[in-house]
Amino acid sequence: MTDEVAGKWIKGAKDPCGSGPSCWYWTLDIVSKEGCPDGAYVNVNFLNGSTVVDDSIDSVNSIRSGQKARMQFWTYDRSVDEIEPTSVSCY
Repeated sequence: MTDEVAGKWIKGAKDPCGSGPSCWYWTLDIVSKEGCPDGAYVNVNFLNGSTVVDDSIDSVNSIRSGQKARMQFWTYDRSVDEIEPTSVSCY
């Protein structure tokens, strides 16, 4: 994703929407080469074709070098057919 942060989309993670209205969600595991002691943030856009229809952000307070962090992004917009990371920050 960046020189500092690697990421992998995963399947089978727990639904973040719980028992409420159904949502579409994506789960991303990130790992930092040197750590992000002051936090890591990932922003994504949800797309329908080439049109942005929603966005989402997830963050963690800190991760150590080599430690994995799980992030989830969700939307209630059922027209989404793709997710696109727009920024990744490690502090």
